[in-house]
Amino acid sequence: MAKSILLGIEYGRGAASVGEQIGKSKDEAQEIIDKFFKAFPAVHKWINASINDARIKGYVEDVAGRRRRLPDAQLDKYVLKDINSNKDSNFNPFLICSDRIVENKRLSYYKDKLSKIRSRKEYENIQNQALSEGIEIHDNTGFIAQAERQAVNSRIQGGAATLTKLALITIAKDKRLKDLGAFLINTVHDEILMEVPIENSKKAEKLLVEDMLTSAKKYVYNVPMSADTYNVNCWYCDEYFSIVEDEFKKLIDKGLSPLEAFNEECSSRTESTRSQIYEIIGKYLPQKPEDITTVASLTAINNYD
Repeated sequence: MAKSILLGIEYGRGAASVGEQIGKSKDEAQEIIDKFFKAFPAVHKWINASINDARIKGYVEDVAGRRRRLPDAQLDKYVLKDINSNKDSNFNPFLICSDRIVENKRLSYYKDKLSKIRSRKEYENIQNQALSEGIEIHDNTGFIAQAERQAVNSRIQGGAATLTKLALITIAKDKRLKDLGAFLINTVHDEILMEVPIENSKKAEKLLVEDMLTSAKKYVYNVPMSADTYNVNCWYCDEYFSIVEDEFKKLIDKGLSPLEAFNEECSSRTESTRSQIYEIIGKYLPQKPEDITTVASLTAINNYD
């Protein structure tokens, strides 16, 4: 529940959306959100500062200074255009003689009305009325709201992504890991996947954590951080192991020998090596095939969020 609330705040969801996510009413969710901000007022201040930066600069920066440009944050809420004159509310025919511009009173009238609306229905009524008088209103509030949500999310998720990339650089340059036979495979969200000979996996774990924290401290040196590691024969192994085992047993039920079923699984499961497939279903084989070597996949999950 706490994670859903934090993600809701991070993504700019309203109380209704957060309530639906955690199985609470809108009022209950709003009460929880209010309590959170009361307990952690600096979070609310930081969110507002992020949105304000986007409005003033048109971009925000993550912890390492990487920018996310958000020009929509600087849009006017409503842009009015006189269809008959083909001039919008910001049109200035005398760019250096602004004091001589004749004000379009109809545009000014609707600008004033729009500044006081309190509901979507009220806006639609004003929009229809204006259109009947030749005034076209473009509503940018949706684009602005999206940019403001991205202003917060980009600094959080973008910062975590930046730190992960810095960690990848440090890990890739670490000769100690190379000497252990470890090499990078991929990243999945906030995880870094490495493959390493099983006998060196414990040493590689410690080096992996060290590299991740060292690369992060350059930018967030005053924030306590950690990285969790775990050893598996294959990433997302529990679910994957069950699938492979079920398929193997079905092949046995069809009359294939254990070795034939094993070879069939290796042929169909091209995303895994024969050694990895053997780690899953080797217990069902009468003997170990000669071409099988044992490896382990090492995964590190950062806690940069």
